[in-house]
Amino acid sequence: MIKNNNPGNIRPLPDKDGKPQSWLGSTGVSDKNFVIFSTLQYGLRAYFKSLHTAVFLHGRSTIRMIISSYAPPTGADGGNDTESYIKEMCTACKISDNEPIKWNKEFLITFATEQLKIETGVIIDTNILTQGLEMANIIL
Repeated sequence: MIKNNNPGNIRPLPDKDGKPQSWLGSTGVSDKNFVIFSTLQYGLRAYFKSLHTAVFLHGRSTIRMIISSYAPPTGADGGNDTESYIKEMCTACKISDNEPIKWNKEFLITFATEQLKIETGVIIDTNILTQGLEMANIIL
């Protein structure tokens, strides 16, 4: 069971007026300010949309760039072991930390499987990941 059906720890984002936008499939916000999704697939859809934005809008083209942004070594939670996180991701994805990622569906599923395992402690079934990716309707 993944808390709030939100494996990517998606938080509500403000719109241009500063009001929280709602994600498709969201049912509210937790007391820790994480979006609650009605199904895991909707939570995965949001995760893939967020990852797509990080990569293609913000130019985070390597595992080091993505993970350093997602799990910085300092922060409100006392920090993360960013270097270990990067190493685990690189091992699973069979790519070096600063190598530009060649995005395709297979790589994206591998990346998501590992990142979400690190974040939640759960290995999400590939079929469910694929459903979330298809719902995101992103172009690689």
